[in-house]
Amino acid sequence: MQKGLLHIAGTVEMNNEISMKTNFTQIVFIMKCRLSYVLFMFLFFISSLSYSQTPENYFPHHEGDVWQYHSQFTGELIQTLYFDSLATDSISLNTYIYFHNVYGGSTTSSVGRLDTAGNYFDNTGQLWYKFNADSGETWIVRDVDSIRTDTIIGQVFNVYYAFIFGIYTTVIAFKFEIRLPSGYSYWIGTDHFADGFGLVRQDIEPSDSYLLTGAIIDMAHYGVIVSNKEEISTPQSIEILKNYPNPFNPTTNIEFNTSMYGFVSLKVYNMFGQEVSTITENMVLPGVHHAKWDGKEYPGGIYILRLCTAQGIQTRKMILLR
Repeated sequence: MQKGLLHIAGTVEMNNEISMKTNFTQIVFIMKCRLSYVLFMFLFFISSLSYSQTPENYFPHHEGDVWQYHSQFTGELIQTLYFDSLATDSISLNTYIYFHNVYGGSTTSSVGRLDTAGNYFDNTGQLWYKFNADSGETWIVRDVDSIRTDTIIGQVFNVYYAFIFGIYTTVIAFKFEIRLPSGYSYWIGTDHFADGFGLVRQDIEPSDSYLLTGAIIDMAHYGVIVSNKEEISTPQSIEILKNYPNPFNPTTNIEFNTSMYGFVSLKVYNMFGQEVSTITENMVLPGVHHAKWDGKEYPGGIYILRLCTAQGIQTRKMILLR
């Protein structure tokens, strides 16, 4: 009988030991899960601090920045984008970004404008991206005019998190559609911009996606770049040759020279730094160009003629007589 009791007691003691070990194992497992969760949240918080989440971070812009995209389905190189130079308007504080786009073996040059609110406009003034917009917000990219009867609508389609070159960051997806007068609309593409990286993916209608495979951003290298900037020749100079007559009343002729194909902005400011007239904002070919400014609607005094191109900014003083 005593032996039986000892056997029962030993069995109970052994079961208690097993139970304690099981409970300890469960506790360790729960602690590991909680620790992993805390570590994940900590890493998420640190990654969130890596970028300031300001609108312009979704469109990084520095001289010499490069982006390269390949087709997701064919693997071929689609395009290489080079940021050649920047110019900031001292009045509006808008940043003009002059860039080259190598696509299908040919190179085109253009300019974009990024305002202080985080809106990006192309060289025709169309608003394509609103980096400060809320999810679901829509806007008109291109409206109906005397030539076109359709409208392009932009929308913040989604905001999500993703790893870009191993860095966890925020991505804004902009969706674009065309609306016809009949009321019918169709999707034309979605552009994905990542905080700190810019455009990382383009979903192209109907059946392809262009993925960012390499970039140089503010001298930091990501992924692999398979070509270099040497293939693009960069122009060297601009010059306001003259305006004549000067002084004048009420019109003056303007000559300026540019050595590259690209966007030109020619404006007039008063002595208070206020813009009073836009003479031209357009793409021009290399060479000497002529323009005219009529000051009949403005009071006499000193005015500043300001020429802005990818090669720099030049100003010239003009005197309007009355």
